[in-house]
Amino acid sequence: MDETERERILKVLQSIVGKEKASADPSVRFAYTRDQIVKSKGPDFVVLPKNKEEIKAILKFANEENIPIIPKGTGANLIGAVIPEKGGIILGLKRMNRILEIDPINMTATVEPGVTFGQLQKAAWDVGLFTPEPSGPHTVRIMSNFYGTRGLSTYSAKYGVGDRHILGTEWVLPDGSEMNLGCYAHPAGENSSNWEHAPGPDLSGLVMFAFGDLGVCVKSKVKLYPKMDAQGGIPDNYMYVISQDLKTVFDAMIELGKWGYSNSFIMRWPYVAMMFGHTQEASEKMMQQPAFAAMLTIVLEGTKRRIDFHKERINKICKEKFPDAMVVKMEDVQRPFLKATDPKNAYLEKVQENPRIMIDYMFLSSRAFRVHGAFGGNTPFLPLDEAYNIFKYSEESALELAERPEEIACYCQPVDDHHYGCQEMDLYWNQFDPQDSIKALSAFQAAEVKSMITKRDSIFYYLYVENDFCEAVGPILFPGYFKLLKTWKRIVDPNGIMNPGKGLDV
Repeated sequence: MDETERERILKVLQSIVGKEKASADPSVRFAYTRDQIVKSKGPDFVVLPKNKEEIKAILKFANEENIPIIPKGTGANLIGAVIPEKGGIILGLKRMNRILEIDPINMTATVEPGVTFGQLQKAAWDVGLFTPEPSGPHTVRIMSNFYGTRGLSTYSAKYGVGDRHILGTEWVLPDGSEMNLGCYAHPAGENSSNWEHAPGPDLSGLVMFAFGDLGVCVKSKVKLYPKMDAQGGIPDNYMYVISQDLKTVFDAMIELGKWGYSNSFIMRWPYVAMMFGHTQEASEKMMQQPAFAAMLTIVLEGTKRRIDFHKERINKICKEKFPDAMVVKMEDVQRPFLKATDPKNAYLEKVQENPRIMIDYMFLSSRAFRVHGAFGGNTPFLPLDEAYNIFKYSEESALELAERPEEIACYCQPVDDHHYGCQEMDLYWNQFDPQDSIKALSAFQAAEVKSMITKRDSIFYYLYVENDFCEAVGPILFPGYFKLLKTWKRIVDPNGIMNPGKGLDV
């Protein structure tokens, strides 16, 4: 693009959003060249709209000029979903950050896509409600994550993944027209009932998990839930079942789910080290000294009396069913590994005062590990009775790679009251050796990895959403859905301007 053309387009964009909110400055564009992991050459323009009308005008203009549009929240993902593969316009949504309504009677919130979960959680708590937010720091995870990634969280086992909380959405399509889904599709619009399914065929599912390929969400109505007396990541709410035998932990997860303890998740030792080490050095030390194979974390809710009852009950169940396992508290797991680096237990005291410290560090640790020689894959929607076998098959396949990983981690979580599960497997090379990122990339591109993925008995998506990889694997794993999604893409985005290069090019 020559400078004359760039200047012409910039003037049009500035006429829509204002001179200060549209830029082609190289330093501004550079800030949008990557997410947490994946890099690109960057966009040609960065535009920060404030409302739906501005977004409609931008998309209409971009569609007429055939300029790529990449909707972007905060970029706090690890999959390259908002990376401009082919230049174009980054459509930043951070200015659309208003909570339009909190309805305490019907337990709903109406929000713009740039609202963070921290914002919404505070507003909900003020009226005795809460939202089951996805993992990661509250200040950077925003509502639009729900539509792109389905928003898995600690509470997904009980309340379901992100799209289960969405009642209605309002979209702007690539040509600038509007589309209302869910309860917003009802003729009464915002004043309709809070039924998430539209009258007639419901198209809401088509926009989920599309990574900004089909349009821009400008407003949504989401469910809120009653806030328990004890809730929100307080360490005393957690119970841990640990064992030297991985299958025992998987079996305990399934058994406790039958007793109603579905709000749980499994972490193998490398994940435990990453989560409980208060520094990267402490995490590395813990990783080299595994104390057990895996840990099942059970999240409890309710009054202190109710939580104490459930702790005693879980202890009894595990003692009868899994005598080789141990039921412990967080301090029992963490304290032995903090003696050398934190002899006064200052870190534990900080976590007790502010539980977000541990979660935020875990997020940063995950990012640090993956930057240097690691990749991971998610297997959502797997049958729980096959979770252990699926992991073992993946582990065996990973060990056959030409560049063998130093460590294999596993995270598994039941979803929607144990009706299915989500499992993640991360392969770690030496994260302190920059050359190992090359090894990781080599293994990622290897044919063995693609074979490993396509043979798994579940629906799979990969950490890096690269176009050639999606095109190769998508039709094999879910051909009917992939064909339908691409057909829908051709209808609403015939010029292919929305987030090109992410596996749904037309």
